[in-house]
Amino acid sequence: MKRPDCEMKGTQPHTATKLVAWSLNSGRLWKMSCDAHANLFGGPGYWISKLEGYEDNDRPLYPMDTSEPQDK
Repeated sequence: MKRPDCEMKGTQPHTATKLVAWSLNSGRLWKMSCDAHANLFGGPGYWISKLEGYEDNDRPLYPMDTSEPQDK
């Protein structure tokens, strides 16, 4: 499984190992980061989580407060 690249501007492409998230009035913001850059994005309070990997399962995305349609 290929990991995404760190999204820190001004750096050479390198592997992301963390997910940095902010809950803003306009919605949630997510950035992929390496260990070294996870605390350098700035902004108001944020969460840092370990990034396991990315799986493209070709399924559509539904809002969290709705259920997925069931096949009949």
